[in-house]
Amino acid sequence: SSDWVNDTGNSNIWRSIDSFADPYSVVAEIFFEENDASVSWGNGKKQYVSDFSNLTTEHDWTWDPNDNKIYVYSLNNPDIAYSSVEVPQRSTIVNLDKHEFIKLDGFGLFYAVTGVAQGEYPFTNHTGFILKNSEIAFLGSKWLGFHNPGYGTSVVYNGLLIEHNVIHDCGRRGVSINHYGDVNISNMVVQYNTFYNGYHTTGVDVGAGSGSFSGSLKNIFVRNNIMYDFEDRPASDGAWSNLNWVQGPHPGPGQVIGYYFYNNIVMYPNAAGVAFEDVDGSAVFNNVFYGHNTHKESNIHHLSYGDQSTNILVKNNIFYTELPVDGNSRGVAIAAGMDHQDYHEMDVDHNIYYRINNNLRIIDRQASQWIVYYLNDIQEDGQGRLQNDTGWEMHGLTGDPLFVDVANHDFHLQPNSPTIDAGVYIPGFHCATKGSHPGENCVEWYGKAPDIGAFEYKPLELPKVNGDIYFVSNSGNDSKDGLSAAT
Repeated sequence: SSDWVNDTGNSNIWRSIDSFADPYSVVAEIFFEENDASVSWGNGKKQYVSDFSNLTTEHDWTWDPNDNKIYVYSLNNPDIAYSSVEVPQRSTIVNLDKHEFIKLDGFGLFYAVTGVAQGEYPFTNHTGFILKNSEIAFLGSKWLGFHNPGYGTSVVYNGLLIEHNVIHDCGRRGVSINHYGDVNISNMVVQYNTFYNGYHTTGVDVGAGSGSFSGSLKNIFVRNNIMYDFEDRPASDGAWSNLNWVQGPHPGPGQVIGYYFYNNIVMYPNAAGVAFEDVDGSAVFNNVFYGHNTHKESNIHHLSYGDQSTNILVKNNIFYTELPVDGNSRGVAIAAGMDHQDYHEMDVDHNIYYRINNNLRIIDRQASQWIVYYLNDIQEDGQGRLQNDTGWEMHGLTGDPLFVDVANHDFHLQPNSPTIDAGVYIPGFHCATKGSHPGENCVEWYGKAPDIGAFEYKPLELPKVNGDIYFVSNSGNDSKDGLSAAT
């Protein structure tokens, strides 16, 4: 909407000239494009009252069912106050309508409920969808709690590839791989994307077995992504959000079998960095999990496992936070216990944990009651309380991983980092031999063993020189031409 009038008797209430269907009929918020090129969410549709007395703050708005107009609170004419006011009128921007072998490259998808939708229900068997080099944002609503709408993509295809995109400000899921069908779907890759500022699942949300559906999801690869919410995001800013969420049967028979999460940067979760529920076969390795939300007072984890997930590997990860307090499962690296998660199903080793003191918790585990493990429960001799109780982290480390520039989130390793060569080789994922492997779909490693963390340290290699080597000085005043060897 770009034309507004002030005729309500209140100098701060502005009516749109254009008529609109209620944006909440498609369950989407309105958005204000600011003059500095940022975008603000509306404050949620207010109940319509004829005197507009409940519109009192910038970005407050309502829809009048009598004249189909949008009313907003603004100190100035919205034509001047904003670059534009966006009033979503559609549910889906791109509807694949079950077509196969589709590629979207270089799109901007904003202001609806769903950026890209599969276009059928229930889901059936399809192959071939690629989304790359696109930005998807400002979808759905963030004010409706746990059941917010808003999906960057909702596509479950064999061979799905989502790469090199920026996906943010989605009311429910950045990438939804939630399977509502009875066929098995496999081999999906989400890589080299940036996800941020979500309101249910910021990054990748995977689910099978919803309702009575029997279709399973097999082999999902989430790698080389940056995923974050904001460290100081207050609880009043919409719903909480897992950065990633993976759910097996709930309660249908469909399963998630094989979920592989590696080489990712995961920052400032306000719930879980990755939450697993009843997943059969998962590997989380060579990631950096950094920080936790500073406002939420309970249940903030880097990794969370529950509902009897099986065949779990957690290795070569950096778990780093500077939270000064850790009560109520706040600031935990690994929480294993929701609905009686069996720790025997978990192979946890070769990770490093950083806390600002030894008395801060790193792991919560549920047995007959919750058991809390602290930083000093990992010992180099393998005799720490965590190691004795669980067999975890027999090669685990504690201490500063020595990032290149932690203040600016550069998580590459300094040459003297204790994480260099301290990881373990993961068969099927790390390259068969150390060194560079261009064009191969494997995780490169150098040195004696893979490093811990998302970025492998690459030592400086001197160029290879054929023939004689001469060491020269840059001082002196001889008259030689410098093009030939001389004594």
